[in-house]
Amino acid sequence: MTQPSQPTPTPTPIPTPTSTDTTQAPQVALPRRIWRFLRYRISWQISILLMAAWLILRPSIAPIEIAGGLLVTIGIQLAFPMPRTQGFATLRPLRFLWVVAHFVFDLLVSSIQVAGIVLRQRPPTSAVIRVDLRYASPLYMTIISAMTTLVPGSVVVQAFTGIGRLYLHVLDVEGISGVEEAKRATLQLEKRLLWAFASKEELRQVGLIRSTHPEGGAQ
Repeated sequence: MTQPSQPTPTPTPIPTPTSTDTTQAPQVALPRRIWRFLRYRISWQISILLMAAWLILRPSIAPIEIAGGLLVTIGIQLAFPMPRTQGFATLRPLRFLWVVAHFVFDLLVSSIQVAGIVLRQRPPTSAVIRVDLRYASPLYMTIISAMTTLVPGSVVVQAFTGIGRLYLHVLDVEGISGVEEAKRATLQLEKRLLWAFASKEELRQVGLIRSTHPEGGAQ
């Protein structure tokens, strides 16, 4: 007796993927890529400092000067991107204004001192000094180095970010009351920046705020 033959299964047709319009995806993703690129390259903290330095060095504060400062600030960060570091923990407006005011004062005083050296025609007593900062932060060391170099008569020649150490070339050590005074001025600049941007925990770490009394400490 013969067995009935089994029916041959018919293959299931594989559905073909429907074509979708992918031309809009790159158009949507392109603005996001540009925005991410600008966010990675441009830091608002650095932009504020660069803009402040630009306006200080300009003869007047006019709309064209502000527009030019914005273009220069953005252009510098796009052309010379800085490595991403931890940003400022906070911003204390009054402390920041004190940093700017003291920086302008230092510019004026140092310019007069350098002009006096030229007019008196005496050889200055130059020196390279070492300054050990309180806080070994690449961000703060960069700002301190830039502001110190912008002041006439001083320039940072070497920096060690790992240990917070700067080497400064000072044009006239005698004119600023010696090596210790040059060190003190640099440490005071760091102190003003920390009070303007550092968190309370960072201030406590460097000894500017006492651990037992967070609201106290030397200012």
